Amino acid sequence: MVPIKEMTDVMRVVKEKVRLKEGTWVRMKRGVYKDDLAQVDFVDPSESKVRLKLIPRIDLLRKRGVMRNQNTQQQQNRWRRPAPKLFNEESIREIGGEVSTQGSFKIFEGNEYNPRGFLIKTFYPSAFISEGVKPTLAELSKFEDHPEAISTDCKPFITLSCCSPLFAVLPMRTVNSSSPLKV
Repeated sequence: MVPIKEMTDVMRVVKEKVRLKEGTWVRMKRGVYKDDLAQVDFVDPSESKVRLKLIPRIDLLRKRGVMRNQNTQQQQNRWRRPAPKLFNEESIREIGGEVSTQGSFKIFEGNEYNPRGFLIKTFYPSAFISEGVKPTLAELSKFEDHPEAISTDCKPFITLSCCSPLFAVLPMRTVNSSSPLKV
């Protein structure tokens, strides 16, 4: 038998808090950005808020401002999730949207967009999943500075030049199950 004083300790469930760092990958839980990949930009532990960088989903079919009144077609009440696309000021102005500038950031409909077109927005940690997030290569390529440097096709070599100057380019060897492995 377990003594009564120890029973409460047996039944207590404590969830470990994951410490978020800048550059960590997370997935959104709900809303327009549900299941979208985001990158931690800044963590504010005092207010328990996290600023994330993600690819915006702006509905470019919905007219705004003066352009809204010029639309003669019947508006559909059916909501569609917009496709993820980096912020483009020209396409926003074409649909009648007003874009303002605050430093190097663009402001549209109360949201901040960095110069590369990513949405920078503050969320509570309950709005995203931070454990077990495994982004695909296609998702990672959208966040890279030079997306043409990442390739999804298999190359016959591995580049390790970023790790050390000793590793330039190593050829990949094919190993047969019958032959012994030689390194």
